[in-house]
Amino acid sequence: MVDVLTGLSVLEICLVIAMKHQTEIYDGDPLNFEMVLQRYLKFVSQNSSAETVQRPVLLKAFEHLKSLEIITPIGKTHREIQKEYQLHRFLVTSDQVNEAVKKFPGLPTD
Repeated sequence: MVDVLTGLSVLEICLVIAMKHQTEIYDGDPLNFEMVLQRYLKFVSQNSSAETVQRPVLLKAFEHLKSLEIITPIGKTHREIQKEYQLHRFLVTSDQVNEAVKKFPGLPTD
């Protein structure tokens, strides 16, 4: 899994870090795109060198992480639930994220 993480874009690894923090804060509770988005935006607002990315780009990156099985939907995907609110389980351990961040080439230190 560490190899998969080190192959992500900087934006995607930032979302993975946001997911890791969300999971740690809420004791492994499921998360959705909106929760991850808020955690990411909080990070960006606290780091002047980080650039805000448009919501559709963030959603596409989130969907890519789902296709790589870094997150997995909980239960069936319901048409009534917007994909931004579909609950997911984060499948990566904190240690795997930490190791990937250490190995990530050219990752900004923020």
